[in-house]
Amino acid sequence: MIAVRKQPTLAPAAQRAARSGELVRVLPGIYVPAAAAGDLTTLAAAVCRYRVDATVLGAAAAALSYWSSYPARGLTVAGLGAASTPLLSGTERRIDRDWRYWNGFAWLSHPALTALDLVDEVGGDGIDMVLRTRAASLADLNAALRAHPNRPGNNSRRRLLLDSRAEPWSAAERRTHVLFRRARITGWTANHPVLTPIGLFYLDLAFRRERVAVEIDGRSTHDTPAAFQHDRTRQNALVLAGWLILRFTWQDIIERPDEVIAQVRAALAQRRTGQQPPKPGRR
Repeated sequence: MIAVRKQPTLAPAAQRAARSGELVRVLPGIYVPAAAAGDLTTLAAAVCRYRVDATVLGAAAAALSYWSSYPARGLTVAGLGAASTPLLSGTERRIDRDWRYWNGFAWLSHPALTALDLVDEVGGDGIDMVLRTRAASLADLNAALRAHPNRPGNNSRRRLLLDSRAEPWSAAERRTHVLFRRARITGWTANHPVLTPIGLFYLDLAFRRERVAVEIDGRSTHDTPAAFQHDRTRQNALVLAGWLILRFTWQDIIERPDEVIAQVRAALAQRRTGQQPPKPGRR
């Protein structure tokens, strides 16, 4: 990267390289190799060389911190003013120093603020991811909301945080939490750790006293051979550890909530009374 304001003697060479296509000017006076012109890390570093108070926001901040697989396309940058290119969008928004951090090459919005900013784009998925990766806590998220009052969309953010108070790690888990609360099913814990002889596993929802686990299966996380094998190995270990496992899909939660509730209640009743499930009749 060449910042000609700090290295003015390199300006003529940088301009020649830009004309030949070797370098690309991404911001006034900031040149990077053409092959790296679309790289988020390079762009973020360039932005912070251009403006020391610039802060990368939203999708790019997520992709550069706690959500590396997020398909961010370009940067939205606070403190960049009206500067704009196909990959850079500037905004006059200012981010308080308490809500940004230096990741080694650029200032990014704090993961809690990033997750809240993403609500308009991905709903609660950003919140789920930041909780799952432990890049921010629920307390951090609520503090970020309080620190940025009167923003458009805060009602939706507040509702999602309320629904996330048991710290779900996916939209399906959050929907299940809401379903259980409405049905007044209590006594469960989200993402409960269970140590077995073959490893530590986390249960989506666990009724610890009854040792009943509710697992919410999403297709995207269970459709590879490795995931298929892991699920079977994991379930066998949990069953041998004394857990009764109920598995539901997103369709179950959305389309058949009454059946889900009935089965959970039946499992809890069996465990509380020591009854065994009825044996299937002979054909």
